[in-house]
Amino acid sequence: MDETNKKAPLNSPALTGTPTTPTAPQGTNSTQIASTAFVMAAIAALVDSSPDALNTLNELAAALGNDPNFATTMTNALAGKQPKDATLTALAELATSADKLPYFTGADRAALTALTSVGRAILGKTSTQGVLDYLGLEKVLQHWRPFSGRPQQCRYRNR
Repeated sequence: MDETNKKAPLNSPALTGTPTTPTAPQGTNSTQIASTAFVMAAIAALVDSSPDALNTLNELAAALGNDPNFATTMTNALAGKQPKDATLTALAELATSADKLPYFTGADRAALTALTSVGRAILGKTSTQGVLDYLGLEKVLQHWRPFSGRPQQCRYRNR
Protein backbone atom coordinates (compact mmCIF):
# COMPACT_ATOMS: atom_id res chain seq x y z
CA MET A 1 0.00 0.00 0.00
CA ASP A 2 1.22 3.40 -0.89
CA GLU A 3 1.96 5.64 2.15
CA THR A 4 0.10 8.59 0.60
CA ASN A 5 -3.14 6.61 0.70
CA LYS A 6 -2.88 6.58 4.50
CA LYS A 7 -2.94 10.39 4.65
CA ALA A 8 -6.16 12.42 5.05
CA PRO A 9 -7.15 14.62 2.12
CA LEU A 10 -6.63 18.38 2.55
CA ASN A 11 -10.26 19.14 1.72
CA SER A 12 -12.66 18.02 4.53
CA PRO A 13 -10.49 15.29 6.01
CA ALA A 14 -12.11 12.51 8.04
CA LEU A 15 -9.73 12.41 10.99
CA THR A 16 -9.29 9.18 12.93
CA GLY A 17 -7.52 8.33 16.14
CA THR A 18 -6.95 11.22 18.54
CA PRO A 19 -6.12 14.29 16.50
CA THR A 20 -4.62 17.28 18.32
CA THR A 21 -4.73 20.99 17.70
CA PRO A 22 -3.14 24.00 19.38
CA THR A 23 -5.27 25.56 22.13
CA ALA A 24 -6.26 29.10 21.25
CA PRO A 25 -6.18 31.76 23.99
CA GLN A 26 -9.48 32.56 25.72
CA GLY A 27 -11.46 35.25 23.98
CA THR A 28 -10.44 34.05 20.51
CA ASN A 29 -13.31 34.59 18.11
CA SER A 30 -12.39 33.09 14.77
CA THR A 31 -13.13 30.06 12.61
CA GLN A 32 -10.08 28.13 13.82
CA ILE A 33 -10.59 24.73 15.42
CA ALA A 34 -11.52 24.86 19.11
CA SER A 35 -9.73 22.24 21.14
CA THR A 36 -11.35 20.46 24.06
CA ALA A 37 -9.04 22.44 26.36
CA PHE A 38 -10.29 25.74 24.87
CA VAL A 39 -13.96 24.76 25.31
CA MET A 40 -13.41 23.49 28.88
CA ALA A 41 -11.60 26.73 29.81
CA ALA A 42 -14.47 28.80 28.38
CA ILE A 43 -17.04 26.81 30.38
CA ALA A 44 -14.92 27.04 33.54
CA ALA A 45 -14.64 30.82 33.13
CA LEU A 46 -18.42 31.06 32.82
CA VAL A 47 -19.03 28.85 35.85
CA ASP A 48 -16.39 30.66 37.93
CA SER A 49 -18.19 33.95 37.32
CA SER A 50 -21.35 32.66 39.04
CA PRO A 51 -22.00 32.13 42.76
CA ASP A 52 -21.27 28.64 44.09
CA ALA A 53 -24.97 28.03 44.76
CA LEU A 54 -25.83 28.68 41.10
CA ASN A 55 -22.93 27.22 39.14
CA THR A 56 -24.72 24.26 37.55
CA LEU A 57 -27.78 24.10 35.34
CA ASN A 58 -29.59 22.04 37.99
CA GLU A 59 -28.94 24.69 40.63
CA LEU A 60 -30.15 27.43 38.27
CA ALA A 61 -33.29 25.47 37.42
CA ALA A 62 -33.99 24.82 41.11
CA ALA A 63 -33.53 28.52 41.90
CA LEU A 64 -36.13 29.31 39.24
CA GLY A 65 -38.54 26.76 40.67
CA ASN A 66 -37.96 24.33 37.79
CA ASP A 67 -40.42 26.50 35.85
CA PRO A 68 -39.96 26.10 32.08
CA ASN A 69 -42.07 29.25 31.59
CA PHE A 70 -40.24 31.37 34.16
CA ALA A 71 -40.32 34.58 32.08
CA THR A 72 -44.09 34.32 31.57
CA THR A 73 -44.64 33.43 35.23
CA MET A 74 -42.69 36.51 36.37
CA THR A 75 -44.43 38.80 33.87
CA ASN A 76 -47.83 37.62 35.08
CA ALA A 77 -46.81 37.96 38.73
CA LEU A 78 -45.64 41.53 38.25
CA ALA A 79 -48.47 42.59 35.93
CA GLY A 80 -50.96 43.09 38.76
CA LYS A 81 -48.80 45.23 41.03
CA GLN A 82 -49.70 48.74 39.79
CA PRO A 83 -53.45 48.42 40.49
CA LYS A 84 -52.68 47.55 44.12
CA ASP A 85 -52.10 51.25 44.84
CA ALA A 86 -55.15 53.32 43.91
CA THR A 87 -53.25 56.63 44.02
CA LEU A 88 -50.58 55.45 41.58
CA THR A 89 -53.24 53.91 39.36
CA ALA A 90 -55.15 57.20 39.25
CA LEU A 91 -51.99 59.02 38.17
CA ALA A 92 -51.04 56.33 35.65
CA GLU A 93 -54.46 56.56 33.98
CA LEU A 94 -54.02 60.26 33.15
CA ALA A 95 -53.35 61.02 29.49
CA THR A 96 -50.51 63.44 30.12
CA SER A 97 -49.41 66.06 27.63
CA ALA A 98 -47.38 69.24 27.52
CA ASP A 99 -48.49 72.09 29.77
CA LYS A 100 -50.81 69.91 31.86
CA LEU A 101 -50.52 69.68 35.63
CA PRO A 102 -51.98 66.71 37.55
CA TYR A 103 -54.00 67.34 40.70
CA PHE A 104 -56.24 65.27 42.95
CA THR A 105 -60.00 65.72 42.85
CA GLY A 106 -60.69 63.35 45.72
CA ALA A 107 -59.36 60.24 47.38
CA ASP A 108 -57.37 58.37 44.74
CA ARG A 109 -58.89 60.40 41.90
CA ALA A 110 -56.75 62.60 39.68
CA ALA A 111 -57.32 65.03 36.83
CA LEU A 112 -55.29 67.42 34.68
CA THR A 113 -55.46 71.18 34.45
CA ALA A 114 -53.75 73.60 32.11
CA LEU A 115 -50.42 74.91 33.32
CA THR A 116 -50.39 78.51 32.16
CA SER A 117 -47.33 80.68 31.74
CA VAL A 118 -48.33 82.49 34.96
CA GLY A 119 -48.55 79.20 36.85
CA ARG A 120 -45.23 78.08 35.43
CA ALA A 121 -43.63 81.40 36.45
CA ILE A 122 -44.96 81.12 40.02
CA LEU A 123 -43.81 77.51 40.33
CA GLY A 124 -40.40 78.59 39.08
CA LYS A 125 -39.87 81.01 41.96
CA THR A 126 -37.52 79.72 44.64
CA SER A 127 -38.82 81.77 47.56
CA THR A 128 -41.97 83.32 49.02
CA GLN A 129 -40.45 86.73 48.41
CA GLY A 130 -39.98 85.85 44.75
CA VAL A 131 -43.67 84.93 44.43
CA LEU A 132 -44.77 88.12 46.22
CA ASP A 133 -42.56 90.23 43.94
CA TYR A 134 -43.84 88.46 40.81
CA LEU A 135 -47.48 89.02 41.84
CA GLY A 136 -46.81 92.61 42.85
CA LEU A 137 -48.04 91.94 46.38
CA GLU A 138 -44.98 93.31 48.16
CA LYS A 139 -46.17 96.87 47.51
CA VAL A 140 -49.62 96.03 48.90
CA LEU A 141 -48.15 94.42 52.02
CA GLN A 142 -46.00 97.49 52.69
CA HIS A 143 -49.22 99.41 53.45
CA TRP A 144 -50.10 96.99 56.27
CA ARG A 145 -48.23 96.36 59.49
CA PRO A 146 -48.90 94.63 62.77
CA PHE A 147 -49.78 96.95 65.64
CA SER A 148 -50.45 94.84 68.74
CA GLY A 149 -50.18 91.56 70.59
CA ARG A 150 -48.31 88.38 70.20
CA PRO A 151 -47.84 86.90 66.70
CA GLN A 152 -50.87 84.61 67.03
CA GLN A 153 -53.02 87.63 68.04
CA CYS A 154 -51.50 90.07 65.57
CA ARG A 155 -53.93 92.53 63.97
CA TYR A 156 -53.26 94.66 60.95
CA ARG A 157 -54.32 98.19 60.16
CA ASN A 158 -53.89 100.40 57.16
CA ARG A 159 -50.98 102.82 57.43
